Amino acid sequence: MFNSETVGHYTTTFKFLDGDDMKLSVLDPYVDVGINPPDALEATHCGRPIDTTYLPTRARPSGRRRRLADVVGCRIGFIVSEKFREIVERFEPGVHGFHPITMEWKSGEPETGHYIWIIHRAIKGLHPTLIHPPYPGPMGFWDGLNPRRHPDGKAVFSAEAIGDAHAWSDPQLDYRRIVSDALSDAFIEAGLTGYTRARHIDVV
Repeated sequence: MFNSETVGHYTTTFKFLDGDDMKLSVLDPYVDVGINPPDALEATHCGRPIDTTYLPTRARPSGRRRRLADVVGCRIGFIVSEKFREIVERFEPGVHGFHPITMEWKSGEPETGHYIWIIHRAIKGLHPTLIHPPYPGPMGFWDGLNPRRHPDGKAVFSAEAIGDAHAWSDPQLDYRRIVSDALSDAFIEAGLTGYTRARHIDVV
């Protein structure tokens, strides 16, 4: 699974100067799990293209640090560098959304080369028979990754469902962002700051 980490000498907080994250929406509001389509809080990480009308394009970094990591988690998802974008594009050219966002430092100096990363692929990747607790059905959420509720939970992805995807959002896992081992290895080999491996899930 995809994750970001706090990096000591980089800026990790900022304020959006335009847009409105509470008005964000997906372009195609169908129901993929549960009974409701993704809401504004889920729009940027549910695996679908979004209406960019209210997507921020400017942000002001805060604090004393003067650089951004290659991956920075925020309330609307991830802000990533050009280096990050190039790696993802090498694996999946033209698939995902990279929406430019300009950093406006307190000094007034603008910094380009950063993007809000929107995954444009949703996959219900859970294996229907090898997971525990049992598969909830195609419209159900699965909480087997919750160690308190399911200390013996077992997650397995279906190779047939995933196909050749390298980055996707899984609706049945509360829209968690997933990356393939190959893409994760590429991030590590490139020395991307702010990226860390999260839980590994076998693919069968």
